Amino acid sequence: IAAGRGLVPALQHVFRNTEWSLPRLGSIRSPDNVAGALEIMVPRSARWMDKATAQIRACVAGDDLAFHARVIDSDVKQRAAMPWTASCIEIYASPIADKKIRQAFLVPAAEGHPACGAWQDGTQTRTTSDIRVTSTPTEDGYELQALIPLSLLGNPMNGDSFLLEAIVISALKKGADPVRSVLFNSMADVIRETGGYGVI
Repeated sequence: IAAGRGLVPALQHVFRNTEWSLPRLGSIRSPDNVAGALEIMVPRSARWMDKATAQIRACVAGDDLAFHARVIDSDVKQRAAMPWTASCIEIYASPIADKKIRQAFLVPAAEGHPACGAWQDGTQTRTTSDIRVTSTPTEDGYELQALIPLSLLGNPMNGDSFLLEAIVISALKKGADPVRSVLFNSMADVIRETGGYGVI
């Protein structure tokens, strides 16, 4: 769509949110049970450029978002105080109606530290046991299972659907800088813009 003034129009791209149909299940008691509950679901890939770096499944399970990921990460590290600087999965969720974005972090076990969860509270990143996370190492990275209370995501379900994005931060080579892979279509401003999120 052309937009702008005078003789020099600017091009404004209009995106339609990708739809990803997730099952709605009853409550899952433990994150260790998430993979089994979602095993028949076809995973969706998180991608960095043209490379799939993670296979992700998710569902709404009672009052939680259940999340399962197999991640390629050649240098798994943990920085729970600033999880985005090391291995982690960032979760962004928003109600469709008001577009108020909430952010959570899923951090795999690494360097002698157990897996953990965190959420963004204003300018503070707070670890919390309310986000239940387990992870196990694999040959090329790790497998992670998590239960995230929908309340920490701002109770995004308004009706039957909400907006979701996941950013997987991982190193594709030992010692290399981590890359940010996206589940849907979000660009750099994922914390402020929901245009690239998926409709769940």
